[in-house]
Amino acid sequence: MSQCISTTKNGSPCRIMTPEGKKYCHIHEAQRQKRLVIVISSFFAFILTGTGILANFSTIGGWLGLSPISFTTKESFPKNLERILRVTDSMRSKLPFLNSLNDAVKVTEQDCKKMGLDSGASKCWILLAQFQQQMGLDFRSALNSMNRAQQMESRIADVYAAKANLYYELALIDIIAKHGFTFGSNDFTGTFLPDKESLNLFDKAREEFETSDKYPRIKDINPEDRVLASTPTVISLRRNQLAALKEGATVVTLLPIENLRLILWIPTIFPKKDPIVEKTMAMGMRFWHYIKAHPDEFPEISLPLLDSEPTR
Repeated sequence: MSQCISTTKNGSPCRIMTPEGKKYCHIHEAQRQKRLVIVISSFFAFILTGTGILANFSTIGGWLGLSPISFTTKESFPKNLERILRVTDSMRSKLPFLNSLNDAVKVTEQDCKKMGLDSGASKCWILLAQFQQQMGLDFRSALNSMNRAQQMESRIADVYAAKANLYYELALIDIIAKHGFTFGSNDFTGTFLPDKESLNLFDKAREEFETSDKYPRIKDINPEDRVLASTPTVISLRRNQLAALKEGATVVTLLPIENLRLILWIPTIFPKKDPIVEKTMAMGMRFWHYIKAHPDEFPEISLPLLDSEPTR
């Protein structure tokens, strides 16, 4: 046993003893992980370049952001979707601070409803959905909002691409929950091994991307408008991965920038004492400093948070 290296609110040394091999007591360790998750989730939210897409939404203005596949039968998809949504429901319940977003979500939801069948309603619901998904880990509500957007306007590409990204991320979460992933040797890439159920979700993502190709994007109609939170680089990567799976690939590889999602997801899936959680949080700190030292490798990130040191 040794003494915690952290300090109290008044700056005095913490006198609580730490577990064997640990630097922080149980109180400061929990605070450290919570703060890092908040910082990382905020970091991911600022990946969007530019803030124009939120100009009309002040309430979320602070967001910014095997064999050749016929993966499984279409009839199995609804049951499979509900299964993984229950996993994400559980993930969200482990981060009670996310409830602080509820008021902003409710206000924005009312704004979307007031638009009725107005041409801007679909955009409003897509923006809300991505906020719910990316910042709130509320995949179930996000999917409902995307369905509302599709009801408002079914002939724009953005809603299908947004749903494709949601299903893609659900597939990754499914693989993580089943321990079907490994970190790359440099800690900044990840390899995922999909099974039948996750392939079912990837298949749905591919279908939604293909449907999006049939319609114009909001950006095509208004070049200054941008709706999708995922950057073109991430979308391109995901489409390439899905195409490879269709051709018989058996693994999915993540870009380093996508590992920011792992840093938010993994601590909500596994017990905090699980070694994979500690490894993930450590990777997050190293990745943070790597991005600061190599900004040219991440041109799509414009993030004031990089100017300050992440809280340990």
